[in-house]
Amino acid sequence: MRTTYILVLALLLFAVCGTAQAQCTVDTSAYAVYDSESVDNVTDTTADILTSVVVDGSASMSGSCGDLTYTTHTPEIRASLNNVGAYSGGDSVCADCYVYDQLNQDSGAVPFGVEYQFSYEGEVDCSAAGLVLSVSSGGDWYISLHRTTYRYASISNGICTYTVSSHTLI
Repeated sequence: MRTTYILVLALLLFAVCGTAQAQCTVDTSAYAVYDSESVDNVTDTTADILTSVVVDGSASMSGSCGDLTYTTHTPEIRASLNNVGAYSGGDSVCADCYVYDQLNQDSGAVPFGVEYQFSYEGEVDCSAAGLVLSVSSGGDWYISLHRTTYRYASISNGICTYTVSSHTLI
């Protein structure tokens, strides 16, 4: 009789508490979000600021993730240059496939010596687990264009030295 009570108590505890759910783990260590800035169409007074943000890499899923046949990962990028926002949503790919998305922005001709705001956020969304990666610039960065001219000073032991002959904000 005592064994019956213990068995009934164990069954009740199991029914009330349920079973521990195994977790699905998404390893995103091979994902990367990076940015680059450059200039183009330089004139005496203006240039275009070019920015590029890339999300790429691959992930692996382990644990109790279920059937991954229809699970997808989708990269997304949001960026703002000179208060002009842009968005890019990359292609959805299988959960362990390589993702890639790139967002390029061109400020158009802007004058030298003025600061322009730049910020971005790169993400990867999983159709089964939700947001699995989110990397941002950490707020606004400021980009400005300056012109510096160097003048050859000397060479010693194969090393050239230069001096700044002018630094102007045009």
